[in-house]
Amino acid sequence: MSKSFVHLHAHTEYSMLDGAAKIQTYIDRVKELHQPAAAITDHGNLYGALEFHNIAKKNGVKPIIGYEAYITTESRFDRPDRNKNKRYHLTLLAENNEGYWNLVQLASKAFTEGYYYKPRLDYDLLRNHSKGIIALSGCLGGEVAQHLAPDGSIEEGNNQGERSYQKALEKADLYQSIFGKENFYIELHNHGIKQQEIILPRFKIVFNSISYFQSVITSTWVLRIVKKCSHLLRRFNIVSFSFKLKSRIIINSRVSLYTKQRIMSRRIFRVYVV
Repeated sequence: MSKSFVHLHAHTEYSMLDGAAKIQTYIDRVKELHQPAAAITDHGNLYGALEFHNIAKKNGVKPIIGYEAYITTESRFDRPDRNKNKRYHLTLLAENNEGYWNLVQLASKAFTEGYYYKPRLDYDLLRNHSKGIIALSGCLGGEVAQHLAPDGSIEEGNNQGERSYQKALEKADLYQSIFGKENFYIELHNHGIKQQEIILPRFKIVFNSISYFQSVITSTWVLRIVKKCSHLLRRFNIVSFSFKLKSRIIINSRVSLYTKQRIMSRRIFRVYVV
């Protein structure tokens, strides 16, 4: 494993009610940790891409442009009843200029063609604009993860899922067919969230069941820049999910959604690092 570490899943202030990291502050922290590059993957949009690119370049950090897309398994033109309206997360990163312009197409069409509560993509759009893009399977809200831990995330209406290794494998194979075997990665998270800790061994079964598979550790979800800013996380939960201040459902301060050092990320995933 290289001595460097790059955060590939990061939400900034451009992720409404999900990110509090100012881009300048984020890049300052990345530079402080001597990390050579950083990604921006805000929810459903590329609004911060230009600002992120310019600030990163100015500070000698390689910018990786991306975003976390909302995926519907049906047509993006469908408008189902709200209780049947399900979405999944997928992290998309531009590998080159072609990939960046395909991201622009995807993000734009998600709004102009697929918007229904949130800007959505379907498989057809992904197939038409897949070149130059590296896809990561996403967080607990991703399709592969949802079939391994259907109770892991209910924020997109996915509260009646079925645990099925076979379906998880089918979804992983589907994304491989869209982006190519070398451009689709299983995304591993461990922020101290119980469902993430449960799901990690299940991902091993996915790895062992497919002939060619790659994984990537995305040991951050940059809601905050440093660990001590946990109060922001509580307030975001209150507003976003209408929780009461003392609700036990609110993610506690031990959840590690901040920019980590390489050694911390290696320690968290020590079982999975070769």
